[in-house]
Amino acid sequence: MNFSVIKGRTVSSTAAVNGSETSGAAWNSIVQGSQFKRLIKAKRAFILPAFLWFAGYCLLMPLLTAFAPRVMAGKAAGVSVAYWFGISVILLAWVIVWLYVKAAAGFDVLANDIVAEAKRQAKKGE
Repeated sequence: MNFSVIKGRTVSSTAAVNGSETSGAAWNSIVQGSQFKRLIKAKRAFILPAFLWFAGYCLLMPLLTAFAPRVMAGKAAGVSVAYWFGISVILLAWVIVWLYVKAAAGFDVLANDIVAEAKRQAKKGE
């Protein structure tokens, strides 16, 4: 493995692609490729909305507690709404995890295509 120092940090000029070394130039071509950009775009399309939805939902509880305390103190099935809201945050986290696992299958297909292409390019360069 080849190392160099950039701004006081030691970095590798090679990257591992499924156990095989890929040069820095090859890595740059992978990162700049349309498949890699499509993978990143697909991940962002899931992760950013999921994060914003979850963060907003989590922030809703203290806001409702501060500005609508009677609503949060209300009872549903003998338990306060605030308690049910807290439980729903946990359930929402599990739903997002389940959705991500489903979406990750598609990400894996894209990533495997990228790795296969990188291996083909490496064989051509030999």
